[in-house]
Amino acid sequence: MRTAATRRISVKNYPYALSFPGSNTNDMSVGTDTYLFERTQAFSVGMWINVKRYLAGSAHIWSEYQSGSPFRGRLIRIDSGVLRFWLINTLNTNELKANYAVPPLNRWIRIVFTYDGSSTAAGVKCYWDGVLQSQVSSTATLSATIVATGVSTKWGGWTGASANQPMFLAKPFVSDHEWTVTEVADDFYDSKFSGVAPVDYYDITEGSGTTVASLGSGAHNGTLGASVTWSSTETPMKARTTIPQNRLGLS
Repeated sequence: MRTAATRRISVKNYPYALSFPGSNTNDMSVGTDTYLFERTQAFSVGMWINVKRYLAGSAHIWSEYQSGSPFRGRLIRIDSGVLRFWLINTLNTNELKANYAVPPLNRWIRIVFTYDGSSTAAGVKCYWDGVLQSQVSSTATLSATIVATGVSTKWGGWTGASANQPMFLAKPFVSDHEWTVTEVADDFYDSKFSGVAPVDYYDITEGSGTTVASLGSGAHNGTLGASVTWSSTETPMKARTTIPQNRLGLS
């Protein structure tokens, strides 16, 4: 088996990506109380992401938490110059924050977060294009439940107003286990799920409309906000096109 140093990424056809403008309600909603992972449960979240621009404050990539105090739940967002994985019982007093460098602008990156259910910063890992990233800072005071009901689960937004990340998104997923290094590598290099398939994943092949089909066992289809659009030109990659050529005869 090739190592990460010698392995080459396979060409995968991503015909479309979703374009999020970063405006209020223009996200992809996948339901209410969809996952509700507890702090003691392992899970993983990943996506191809191309960040269009940074916002001055918070910008949500994936979320499932309350819009008001104590803001209980789980989320991933770009926040004050860091990429943050955040589990919250009570904001600023009982929480787990694992912070990483922000992704660069205008570049596709396969980002995968894994969590082992330990309520510790060491239990969070973040991979960019199959490579483990170092945390730049963390807070680990989490000691109570992160489950709150009546919360929306969203890509590119959250239950409250504004603070939506302007981005292109392709093949997002949510898994109910901590991905192994092998699963992360197989996902990036071969675009395949080599372990247990995610609860929800979205190939984003429809190309139009407001519904994005989940291909996972959870079957939580996505519903797009009115200004979320389909892009056929800005995608992580496309399969090579074979161009027929007429060969000249030799004389």
